[in-house]
Amino acid sequence: MTATVVGPGRRQRAGIGIGFLVLFLFALGVFLLPFAFPTEGAIVARFASTAEFSPNTPGGRATAGVAIQMRDPGRLTLTVMQGSQLVRTLIPTRSVRKGWITTAWDGTNQQGLAMPDGVYTLHLMASSGKKGYNVSRRATIDRTRPAAPTVIATSADPTSLAPGAQCAITVTPSTYARFSFGVGNVPHAQPIGGPQFVDQGTAFVWNWNGRTAHGGLVTPGFYPVAVTEVSVNGFTFTAARECWIGNLLGSATPTNLAPGDIAQLKLTTPTRVAVPAATPVTLGLYRRTGTPGAPGHVIGPEIGAPVATTAGSARIQLPVGIPVSDVWIEARAGTGAALVAAGARP
Repeated sequence: MTATVVGPGRRQRAGIGIGFLVLFLFALGVFLLPFAFPTEGAIVARFASTAEFSPNTPGGRATAGVAIQMRDPGRLTLTVMQGSQLVRTLIPTRSVRKGWITTAWDGTNQQGLAMPDGVYTLHLMASSGKKGYNVSRRATIDRTRPAAPTVIATSADPTSLAPGAQCAITVTPSTYARFSFGVGNVPHAQPIGGPQFVDQGTAFVWNWNGRTAHGGLVTPGFYPVAVTEVSVNGFTFTAARECWIGNLLGSATPTNLAPGDIAQLKLTTPTRVAVPAATPVTLGLYRRTGTPGAPGHVIGPEIGAPVATTAGSARIQLPVGIPVSDVWIEARAGTGAALVAAGARP
């Protein structure tokens, strides 16, 4: 058996070729996604088109992208129809080679006039020898900006978080949409989630475990989460929510605490593993001025002096003159800090 030696130049050319291929496929995905309908056939390996767009509308998607991959050389025609009426010929009948053909419709007719909102048809006809291909896909013009999505952030609340999560961002779009999530204030290792495609009126939850993109724990504190939505017709919405990340979770008992009562804390890791009883813990009381995820400040001034104790004996007396709903209990240990609400807010 003989071995073929590949020289540096040949390897370099091969690498460049693969790089161009990857770049082309990535660009094609950006061109068509996020809302495309693909089809396949004997002649056409792929026929994909944007489902909805919003031409000549600030903030909307300007064009409907179309990509066609021919398995063999042949002839094709691509038209835009509304019912039985021809609106626009995007690709007149012509011979094409094997491979990709891309184009886009800007929402105008054959005379260059803007078409009204409605459902149109992208009609592809192709032939190669005796083989034929005839497929239509919808392309909807919709210039209406959808209502903003509902965005809710939850943190510092073990009863509402999945095991392992320290922050949960729940999004509910008013239309089919693509979401992405990004956490700020984490230099060089920003956690990013998405893209996630969510149906109209469906709630989707993005959970963050409080770690960097490299897997390390972040320093306890408040972190902004940027939420970006791209609607099906191209409009973009952005929202910012704040999450408490402490690398510890805690709950206070009894559940019906009153001013002056002794609060007993149960501390766990985000994966719900109990903190060893002998772990040194420092407890502190703070004014509760808000809730993580809602606008405004969350923690006010400290109330009284901190208490040094252990996880197994984590008890602290609540102030007499302050409603328990206005009190945070902070429990700090070597592994992190839990922010615990002394009582529920109305």
